[in-house]
Amino acid sequence: MPEAGWTKMSENERGLAKKWYSQGKKPSEIGELLGRDTSSVTRLLCLQKPVLKQGRPCSLTMAQVDFLEKKLDDMIVKANGQRTVTVQDLKKTTKTKASCRSILRALHDRNIYFRKLREKPLLTPEDVRARFHFAKKYRSKSRAWWVKNVDAFIDGKHFQVGVGKGKAVTVHEVTDGRWSGQAAASFYHTLARDLKKASPAKRRFTILEDNDPTGYKSAKGIAAKCDAGLLVFEIPKRSPDLSVLDYAIWTEINKRLRRQESKWTKGKKETRAAYIKRLKLTARSLPKDFILNSIGDMARRCQRLYEAKGYFFEEGGSDP
Repeated sequence: MPEAGWTKMSENERGLAKKWYSQGKKPSEIGELLGRDTSSVTRLLCLQKPVLKQGRPCSLTMAQVDFLEKKLDDMIVKANGQRTVTVQDLKKTTKTKASCRSILRALHDRNIYFRKLREKPLLTPEDVRARFHFAKKYRSKSRAWWVKNVDAFIDGKHFQVGVGKGKAVTVHEVTDGRWSGQAAASFYHTLARDLKKASPAKRRFTILEDNDPTGYKSAKGIAAKCDAGLLVFEIPKRSPDLSVLDYAIWTEINKRLRRQESKWTKGKKETRAAYIKRLKLTARSLPKDFILNSIGDMARRCQRLYEAKGYFFEEGGSDP
């Protein structure tokens, strides 16, 4: 029997035991040298058995996972970006009995993840023609032209807010009810006032906005723009890739908000008012160079749009 205070055989002892056993020593001799019971040494050296795996058996073998991976590649190629390939599709196509969760877990081990497709508006033939005409007209404009000739780029954005628990970004919060023609009219008067402060010598200002029918294109919105001396630089319908706020500003603001939150202590809570204040501060703190480069990227985008003949083009970042 092992003496009181017995401890498990260390890796060093195991190594010595195996070394001496390979040199021809008997288990009893090795036991005496190590101060161990002969039965312990015998189990280590003479009765070695593979350790049986415990727990539920794997629902997918390595060969099955290989098959799933190959089939997934084939399905992605066949889809050609025209439809979403889901884990349910993969399970049905391969007739796999394992659950979708088991399939996902096995693919995750191989660094394969299902991602939601980037959402893009559905273009009509008229949209494609309008986009191509726009690109043909403005593809020769330089980065400096876009920075100089458009006084304001505007767009609406919904930011999720927790409840209970020129060449600068101007934030206008809609506080009284929903976004509407009246809300747009109020915004245009505020925008015109701020633009006049920035450029006192100018009497009329050019703004680029999307085709929002609720506010920007409403009767009250159009009348307010006329009264405020705001000229609209029209972009084609369903073209977020031609709106600087859509393709650059909103994404950067969200990145900065998430980066700030990643440094918070665990369990920190933020009130609605505090969130709105932080959102406005983040938007107004965007570097001037980033904003100018984002606006100037319209030159590259018009060229890419022309090459795509009016269809959507792959986003590849702005030119340095």
